[in-house]
Amino acid sequence: MQSPTPLLSPPPPTSSTETSPRPAKKWPTVIAEGEGTEDLLEPVNESDPSADVTQPINWDEASSYARSAEGAAGVFFVTVNGGVVVVKGTMTVVQETFSTRLAQLLNIRVPQIRVVNHYDDEMASLRRNIARLAEIIGPADLIKVERELDRPFVLLMEFTGGKDLETLPRSSAAWLLGMKADQKENLRLRALGNLAALDMLTNNWDRIPFVWDNSGNWKNVILHKSEKGWELVGIDHGFTAIVIPEGMEKYTARVNTYVSKLVKQPSKEASETKSVREILRGHTTYDIGEAGSVEIQRGIMDVVSTVTSMQKEEFEKLRAEVAAMAKEDSNSVWEQGMNTIDTNFLWSIVQVFSNCLA
Repeated sequence: MQSPTPLLSPPPPTSSTETSPRPAKKWPTVIAEGEGTEDLLEPVNESDPSADVTQPINWDEASSYARSAEGAAGVFFVTVNGGVVVVKGTMTVVQETFSTRLAQLLNIRVPQIRVVNHYDDEMASLRRNIARLAEIIGPADLIKVERELDRPFVLLMEFTGGKDLETLPRSSAAWLLGMKADQKENLRLRALGNLAALDMLTNNWDRIPFVWDNSGNWKNVILHKSEKGWELVGIDHGFTAIVIPEGMEKYTARVNTYVSKLVKQPSKEASETKSVREILRGHTTYDIGEAGSVEIQRGIMDVVSTVTSMQKEEFEKLRAEVAAMAKEDSNSVWEQGMNTIDTNFLWSIVQVFSNCLA
């Protein structure tokens, strides 16, 4: 079958010294109902449109299915009426839902989501039809679907196909993340800074490691082409409130040290940003330079300025809205998840930001 057209098509290299692009990310396989066995496997097209996940979906019209090999959670890609839906079975559905709503409150680009409850009529149709498609592949896929979707709550997510920053080719990185000499801003680097600030606020250590001792997870940052142009989108959000005093003291000290540097010298690359820049260069073989680092720092400070102008009641209101999303919670799964959403922790980080600005 014809291979999909690559999503990223930057101008050709202008220098013979430019390295060849890294191999593209291997997207999950798709099974299209009604095709012959020899045609069952076909790459997911990164430019496929997303279905509207904000409204109920007629799952009887699901026509193809794929599952992701990434991560521990059950992540499935289902095509319904020409649009792709990301269906996610995860134990951290509450944390991801809250962090997504928080990102939207702060105008940070993340996928649209909707939670489907076990008691919703839609859930039975969702499970039945994804199992129908999985069974075409074989028993292993059917077992995977039945196990991962046998949960009180399932997350539906907008499909934002594209390239993640771990596998982004050098030529594409230069095109989309580069800062020309006369360029005053790069909105994608600003958006990366926005995500970094969100992660500091929620202690989401599994993405961009500005204040954590790891190399991050750059697969959770996607460059996606939408009707508005190329966007940088964050996926798979976490929320981890720190309850041990010693750990909280260490964490807030790191956040304070880093953000204070950005406040005092906004046009200078901080050492923490330089470290992240080096990790990104290791993935893409492209260096965004000090100018790119400063642009990321501006994106961080944009969110810092926004959250420090908010009241604690706004975070508490958001928490209450997410808590109310579970109309039925007989096993207290949603309630237990909500117990991990600590607005006092959030407010403590906001206060650290405020002290840095003082």
